[in-house]
Amino acid sequence: MSRLKWAEAEVSPEVALALLESLRDADIPTEHLKHEDVQQSLPRRLGLSSVVEANIRRYAALSRDGGSLRAQEVGELFQLVSRRPDARSVFSDAGRRLAQEASKSRGGVQSIARGLPAGVRRRMGLRGVSRLARQLAPEGEVRTELRPPGLVMNGGLLAQACRSDAGCLLLNAALERSLELYRAEEGPITHVECEGRGDRKCTWRPATA
Repeated sequence: MSRLKWAEAEVSPEVALALLESLRDADIPTEHLKHEDVQQSLPRRLGLSSVVEANIRRYAALSRDGGSLRAQEVGELFQLVSRRPDARSVFSDAGRRLAQEASKSRGGVQSIARGLPAGVRRRMGLRGVSRLARQLAPEGEVRTELRPPGLVMNGGLLAQACRSDAGCLLLNAALERSLELYRAEEGPITHVECEGRGDRKCTWRPATA
């Protein structure tokens, strides 16, 4: 995708909101930091900064109002997080949050899925993640696979912004959690191909496939 098209594309603020909430939670001090000088360390904890808190409120308001963000702004956020040593865990946590929120909108996911044919559960589990993936590849291509359940994407913002496979763990975790919620697949999802690693596309499939 050209930088111009990237700038003009739009992404749901829920993506940026989940990422900043994960960033904030990752930077909250825990008990193993009891010997840390909090007065000195907290200003360095990006997730606890006033800028991040203000943007969390802004993204939450945009989400409630059905607004959107320029893909360039979201891409810059991806780049910022990708430079952190804990980037992979932050992106993964954001993916799980997004899958969980998507399932809430349908209500009673686990009870609904129980007793349905496996193929229907796979479709349900893939649907929300496919929608998310299309937002993150506004000028690219996204398709889902049923047997085994998987996701294929090219032209994605995550790989382009991060220039590595770290950001793609957001979709990795979202797919894993969504399939788990719909009782469609248990176990880890692997990112077998990645544009950020130099492959022609990004592909996610169950580790056992």
